[in-house]
Amino acid sequence: TNTVKFERSGLTEDSIQWLYSGSNAIRCTVGKSYTAQANFYTKDSSAIDGSGVIFGIYFYTSDSSSAGTFRKKVSFTNNQWVYESITAVAPQNAAYVSIVIGAYRNGTFWMAHPKLEEGDIATEWSLAPEDKMKQVRFWSGTTYDERESAPFIVYNDGSIKATQGEFGGVFSGTVEI
Repeated sequence: TNTVKFERSGLTEDSIQWLYSGSNAIRCTVGKSYTAQANFYTKDSSAIDGSGVIFGIYFYTSDSSSAGTFRKKVSFTNNQWVYESITAVAPQNAAYVSIVIGAYRNGTFWMAHPKLEEGDIATEWSLAPEDKMKQVRFWSGTTYDERESAPFIVYNDGSIKATQGEFGGVFSGTVEI
């Protein structure tokens, strides 16, 4: 579980502080949709109300200049996790996309399970379809940790891999090596 706690104090007026997931940015394609999602929690929403906490998608160019930010205010409920998602289309000159969080006021809140993905639907946390199809079903290795490098592997999609090469297709009967 990825959870981060944000604390701000000592402010006497609104002052935005942004947190970007820049080191975890992904390449983007101009014109494609990207969706961010996360869960948020606070014990005292009155401390962060007003301008509040902003959740968004930040696009930037290949030279790290801003290409656009799309954001929304988090709708907190005290002592409950609330889910937020946002979708935006990559603007002209966008090369990378990341999640951005902004807090204007004093207060404490948590964010959990942040996720950024291509597409306009916030999907459940799971492996990508192409990864699910290539999960090791059984292997002839010595340990679980070495399953990906075992001498013989059968994947969930039915394909077979051997150390002397890969082969696949539909087999019936007995395979003799």
